[in-house]
Amino acid sequence: MTAWAILLIAAGLGILTVQGVVFAMLRNDSAPLLPPAGLTLQPERKAFTVAVFSDFAGQIDSVEKIGGDISRNDVAFTLCLGDIVKKRTALDFLHVTGEIRECMPCPVYAAPGNWDRNDVTGWETYRAYFGQDYYFFGYGDTLFVALNTADGNLPEEQRTFLAQTLKRERPHFRRCVIFCHIPPKDPRPEEEHAATPDFSAIFEDIIRPYRIDLILCGHIHCFTESEMAETRLVTTPSAGQEIREPDNPMFGYLLLDFAADGAIGIRRVDVTPDTGREEMEYFFTVELCRIGWFVGAVAAMIAGIALLPRGGRKRAKPPESGNQ
Repeated sequence: MTAWAILLIAAGLGILTVQGVVFAMLRNDSAPLLPPAGLTLQPERKAFTVAVFSDFAGQIDSVEKIGGDISRNDVAFTLCLGDIVKKRTALDFLHVTGEIRECMPCPVYAAPGNWDRNDVTGWETYRAYFGQDYYFFGYGDTLFVALNTADGNLPEEQRTFLAQTLKRERPHFRRCVIFCHIPPKDPRPEEEHAATPDFSAIFEDIIRPYRIDLILCGHIHCFTESEMAETRLVTTPSAGQEIREPDNPMFGYLLLDFAADGAIGIRRVDVTPDTGREEMEYFFTVELCRIGWFVGAVAAMIAGIALLPRGGRKRAKPPESGNQ
């Protein structure tokens, strides 16, 4: 019984130690991948390249390969268009943001996807790791506007934000790019994997008075080019989730070439047919730290302590004295 007691106590202590290390990481390495909201970076630049990837839901293996490919290009920054995690917990966000930091050679600015909303905390967990869920920034001569369309609509506060941002900021930039997760319309014929019709109409009404050069979206899991409100609408290939392109089984990303003459060239880059994640690392940094393991570890230690023998060794009775 003593051996079992020691084993249970050691197992419980081991789990709690791993959890303590991970939670220390959570506390010390939790700076979000903040976008430069409201700022204009490199205002003198007229030509630059931006990478765009989307839709991997924690399948980080393919994203690491995409990051390796991006590193071979002169990329100013990368846009991530959502569906970043699978289980939407702080631990999952911690794991994914750490992996993105390791594999991406340049800053990453994100917009959330429908997989990224926590059922309890809403967008607070996402914001803790990626900052604002809608915002704008300038880079060179181009205005970038991020929207949160992950619920398939455009809430009133974002309608106001978009209208005011375009009115105030659009005249100061040569080009304008809007990026989000769920597109305002499905670019594929006879498909309806997009936002609500109300959102599409409202969105068109807001952007129509302005020249928008490009709308970038994820969610569709395939590369498409179409038009909406006389504006170029592009969806990204999947970076790790189910591919919806029967003729192209490759995970990949886009390179946007912003030319000095004002044009925006788009290159699709196929990277790998394989995806997944490092299961052992994910187990120790995410699964092992969930509350169920904590409860199990404490229960194991209590059970082990209960199995320990009580008291010290019994003294042998002294021999009775008698007449020899």
